[in-house]
Amino acid sequence: MGKPRERIAVEVVAGARLVHGATRLPATVISIQSIGAVSAEDNVRHTAAITEFCANELSLPKDKVVITFHDLSPSTVGFNGTTVAEANKA
Repeated sequence: MGKPRERIAVEVVAGARLVHGATRLPATVISIQSIGAVSAEDNVRHTAAITEFCANELSLPKDKVVITFHDLSPSTVGFNGTTVAEANKA
């Protein structure tokens, strides 16, 4: 997504109970929140890459990978004592 590693946070909820498609088969729900890296074209590319990773590395069926993308405004994200919008002014 073109973001430096120090700006990426990942939350893993191991052992969460998840039912998808009326089955308890292994599945994942991924929520991606980003400032300026979410678009219809990018989402298609990112979905393909993430789904492939989950299939190859986690042995998840591709139809058990659900991804949502959220485009965030810099003024709605706080980090290091300020908002990203204010930090970008400096």
